Amino acid sequence: MTVFSASEQMYGRVYLILDEGGYQVAGQKGTWLVSDEVEVDGQRFVQMRSEQTKNPPPSIILHESGAFVTQTVLGFDGEATRKMRAFLQGPKPELLHHQKFFENGTAERAKESGTEQNYNMIDWRDQSRLANWES
Repeated sequence: MTVFSASEQMYGRVYLILDEGGYQVAGQKGTWLVSDEVEVDGQRFVQMRSEQTKNPPPSIILHESGAFVTQTVLGFDGEATRKMRAFLQGPKPELLHHQKFFENGTAERAKESGTEQNYNMIDWRDQSRLANWES
């Protein structure tokens, strides 16, 4: 299930802000408010409650990617925590673009290799080839 904000429906993915409402959740009726958040094994989960005032459905828990995890009446209780950990053991949800760089270290490697390449060519001659030729 994907989370959509009323103002950001075109993008399909949003950062869920605590105490902000107006979210629409695929497969759920009405609009939802982010009421609580917790981190489990380094991953952020949010609890959302319905903004419906008459006969509201149980709260739902979503992963930070917008994936539906479970319904809950008691918030982040032991049962909900078990389901969140089981969710993390399953296939990983698709990461946001910027999250991919933190997980695989691409940004650091690109920065380091760019510096080394520029250092080798500091006087517009390839220093690594020059060192091999002189020896």
